[in-house]
Amino acid sequence: MSRKGAVACQVEGCGMTWPRDPVMTVACPTCGAAPGRACKQPSGHGTWNAFGRFHPERDLHADRSGAYGPPDHCPLGRCGHANVAARQEGIIPFQDGVIGLLV
Repeated sequence: MSRKGAVACQVEGCGMTWPRDPVMTVACPTCGAAPGRACKQPSGHGTWNAFGRFHPERDLHADRSGAYGPPDHCPLGRCGHANVAARQEGIIPFQDGVIGLLV
């Protein structure tokens, strides 16, 4: 969603909060919406999808640019591009913070 106030991670057990939605602190690489502005469809209408009122690419851009915090910001070791990349390479973060390999 396009939120103006504080936001919290919706993953159970996380507890991370931000004073402003990190996705709204970066420009959208898909539609060019400026930071703080909602994403738009090519028709000019607002977006509405499973990710809310912004393009998923904008969320990825916010993550990669550090808007959510450093790459290891997720206390559960699940979220963020660094953790996703590790899972794709067969390395999985366990909930106690220990990293293991998929076999």
